[in-house]
Amino acid sequence: MMNNSLRHKRLISVFMALMMILSLVACGGSSGGNEAGPEGAFYNTQLDEDDGKGFQPTDEYLNYGYLTFNSDGTGKWEYALDNNIEWKLKGDKLTIVEKWVDPEHGEQEETYKATWDGEKLILNHYGYLYIFEKTDGPTSPTGTESPDSNDKIVGLYDGTGSDMQGTKLDPAGEWLELMEDGRGKWFLGATEDTFTWTINGNEMSFEVDVANSDIKMPYTATIDQEEITLDTGMLYYFTKKDSVSPAEITSIEGGWKCIEMTMEEQGIITETEEIEEMNSMKADEIIQFTAYGDGTADMIFYGDEAEIVWSEENGKYVLKLSYDGVVDDSSIMDGVIEDNKLIIKMIETYTSDDKEIETIMSYIFEHQGKVSKFFKTLDFQLS
Repeated sequence: MMNNSLRHKRLISVFMALMMILSLVACGGSSGGNEAGPEGAFYNTQLDEDDGKGFQPTDEYLNYGYLTFNSDGTGKWEYALDNNIEWKLKGDKLTIVEKWVDPEHGEQEETYKATWDGEKLILNHYGYLYIFEKTDGPTSPTGTESPDSNDKIVGLYDGTGSDMQGTKLDPAGEWLELMEDGRGKWFLGATEDTFTWTINGNEMSFEVDVANSDIKMPYTATIDQEEITLDTGMLYYFTKKDSVSPAEITSIEGGWKCIEMTMEEQGIITETEEIEEMNSMKADEIIQFTAYGDGTADMIFYGDEAEIVWSEENGKYVLKLSYDGVVDDSSIMDGVIEDNKLIIKMIETYTSDDKEIETIMSYIFEHQGKVSKFFKTLDFQLS
């Protein structure tokens, strides 16, 4: 009897232990390692702002980027910042702890709650609900042939034109560079900006640095083979640069950027750097030149604006000042294009100690692309 009783108690103990194990598995309680957990990369696709409209597609301003979950309960949240996370799943309840280091206050963390239905997760972020859906990740292209893999798309791209609300514009020296480490820079006609970039399939995302600020400006682009279309409110078109020689510049038309200058007087030649230092101005600030297809041009010289008329004679360009439509034939400058660069020469004379002295100024310009005169007087702001 005693042996049967002990045996019976052992069977009950084993049975209860099995029930406890099964109940833990059924209820969850994993920290990663759960096959039903949200492993991999998830992208924020929808947002409910609690305004009665329900879930709406996110845009580049209201998007919370990528959440990546590793099987060991760690991961990363990539949006404005790239912060590490730790996560736990209990049933369909997901806890995400975002961790970062503050320069002033040291290690910081924030805890968020989410629900997981086996395919997507809904994150509660200060009362707003964000849906994250499975994706290939922030830097992994989709498709089997991977024509846009990172190692193929990094490099320098030349601007081939732009489009402002349906008006096609010629290139004006724009360029874009993508680096292997996810950084890059571009020039869109005003300043050179730096950014970080990611790609998902043929869709690209840019986070552009704002000077003296932690703010990032988000922009998007599409890539097709070696061509990128960037959307900043205007559309900019870029083609990957290769070893092919640049097209020959055969006309003075377009915008020109001064890169070198010399001043010769009484046999003494002063070079670019010394002239810039004397005037506390860069070469492209001292003189700016833009020529239009109708034979007119604009010149800014030491901050003073001047109207120019130009004509082509015997393989060179003759430039004359124009005052309210009246051409000054005494103010003649010569221009010539050599090796895709424009060289403008000015000659001035003055008298010193009853001696006539000649000063020869030479300016070398690089072509920045053709410019439409229509936009010369168009005043607008982009925000």
